[in-house]
Amino acid sequence: MKIKLTLELVGRYILGLIMIAYGLIKIIDIQFRLAPLVYDIPLGSLDGVTLTWAFFGYKTWFTILLGLIEFVSGTLLLFTRTKLIGKILTLPILIGIALVNNAFDFLPYMKVFTGCLLLLNILLLGMHTTIFKIIIKQVICGHSKYPQAEVLINITLVSIITFLVIYHLL
Repeated sequence: MKIKLTLELVGRYILGLIMIAYGLIKIIDIQFRLAPLVYDIPLGSLDGVTLTWAFFGYKTWFTILLGLIEFVSGTLLLFTRTKLIGKILTLPILIGIALVNNAFDFLPYMKVFTGCLLLLNILLLGMHTTIFKIIIKQVICGHSKYPQAEVLINITLVSIITFLVIYHLL
């Protein structure tokens, strides 16, 4: 049990400090900086990374907002009382970063690094399975007389919708 707590603490600090660093480089407006000449190049000529950086760096307030969200999620990971909300808040952020990195063909090491951070976040969230089981049971089942039938119907509907969306995207 002590090893599990130690691994969780180390994982939270690694992920938290990286998210804080990601946030700070956006807040102080270092990331997404491009030479002004880039904005004169036709869009079709830009590679995915440059296009992504040009888009995210176009408005400073948006870059700062992204940075603040990353900074807050990382900070929440560092404290025992806020670790769960930090883990939950970090998940969609890392999913978004991983999707952008893969969709716009970022360098392989960036894809791998982001994937590792996402995996670490998922593993850290996995340590709270009891809480999530209770929440999912309340959300899906509610206080119905027939919770098993509702769960089956809801899971079937969500699965069909998810399949159709993914099929449409491919």
